[in-house]
Amino acid sequence: MQLFVELPPVVLPGPRPMPLVGARGNLIRFLAKPVQAMLRLQRQYGDVAPLTRDDPGWLLAIGSAHNREVLTNGDRFHNLADHPVKLPAGSAAAKFSLSLVNQNGLAHQHGRRLIQPLFAKHRLATYARMTADTTARTLDRLAVGQQLDAHSLCVELSLSVALRCLFDVDATAAGGPSDDLGELVLDYLSRVFSPANMLLPVNVPGTPFRRFLTTSERLGDRVEQMIRERRERSAGDDMLSALITAYASEPDQRSSEAVDDELLGQVAMLLIAGHDTSAHTLAWTLFLLTQHPEIQAALIDEVDGVDVHDHAAVMALPLLDRVIKESMRLLSAVALLFFRRSTDSFTLGGHELPAGATVILSPLISHRDESVFPEPRRFVPDRWLSCSPGPYEYMPYGAGPRLCVGMSLGAQIQRVILVMLLRRFRVSLAAGARVSYTTRGVLMGPLPGMTVDLLARDRGGAPAGKRVRGNIHELVDLS
Repeated sequence: MQLFVELPPVVLPGPRPMPLVGARGNLIRFLAKPVQAMLRLQRQYGDVAPLTRDDPGWLLAIGSAHNREVLTNGDRFHNLADHPVKLPAGSAAAKFSLSLVNQNGLAHQHGRRLIQPLFAKHRLATYARMTADTTARTLDRLAVGQQLDAHSLCVELSLSVALRCLFDVDATAAGGPSDDLGELVLDYLSRVFSPANMLLPVNVPGTPFRRFLTTSERLGDRVEQMIRERRERSAGDDMLSALITAYASEPDQRSSEAVDDELLGQVAMLLIAGHDTSAHTLAWTLFLLTQHPEIQAALIDEVDGVDVHDHAAVMALPLLDRVIKESMRLLSAVALLFFRRSTDSFTLGGHELPAGATVILSPLISHRDESVFPEPRRFVPDRWLSCSPGPYEYMPYGAGPRLCVGMSLGAQIQRVILVMLLRRFRVSLAAGARVSYTTRGVLMGPLPGMTVDLLARDRGGAPAGKRVRGNIHELVDLS
């Protein structure tokens, strides 16, 4: 994709262009710290604000009306999810872009039709059993009195579950076949959204971009190996088996190589996107529970005795549902949606805007509308006893025709893992912990340092209102 687009000026109040580098500098500065930038732009310029004064190239649009306008008009607003720099043709990094999140129009409809059955109700029941079994083996290694980084634990839990559901491999077995795959996924995620790749996309030895391409090739080779092995054996209950069957049974006029490249892209998307979002959501939820021990205690009481292998039983827990909904509202793992670029002129917030304008939407900021969510910076799970926001007011999984295809599985995984964790431990924020948020691509998660103590369930957690260090106070009222 072309990241920077020169468009005719439109009268739009906004920040001045940066000296020397102009609007490009404003965009790079935004991408470096998008959450802080969105909060500042909305506060200073309102719900429709350009990144650069009078430049319609990139605009932030906040609120349900703008969310609805953009997300329901897929023909006018195309998903702009490609890597921001040109990738070598035929490279694994380029093939990874051949996935549902990058597709538009008929290609997106075709891909969604093939992937949607992976999340059918009967399959969710199978994934619930896989999630419970995998999580139990990970939690068996933990003990009361242990201190650890909450986000690292949640990454381990969610990635192990993703590998089991997608490939039916056991990531909890030391030295098992998935060890290198899990490490490759984490290495890839650390590099794909690196600002250095965008600022210096030079494919020469020693550069961050070359290391990103090398990691992508290693991950691509490993996933292709998994695909080949799965084709050579009987289909199982895992997602990869179902996806291979779906592609094999679908008439396609393209070459087998083109179909295989797309299959690789779809598998990589399912592996990378799903686990990262769940890990962030779980980590934020654990943090919020440490700050509200009375809610954590009530939740511990609720989860006792529930059959974690039973999809319906887990999804029917009312307090658990409210806690996770509120966590995903207050600290949405999806800070902003993939950018949308207009194919035609349009009107937004009373401004006439040209084709080629790119619109930024944010679930995180939209979830702070006081008219929908009173006291929006506070963690109040019981607001969901009476709160019924519309689909464009509360959208942790996006909204409209591009609503996250795997949202049902993500919701289930988060609930099963949290139930199993709270059936063993009470979680308390450790002394000296630092809770700060950061963004990687469109996702928002904790920085290292969110250390927690695993306590016996009959012991009290950290008192509510305990002073927490870190920039989390920019987003959450902990008073």
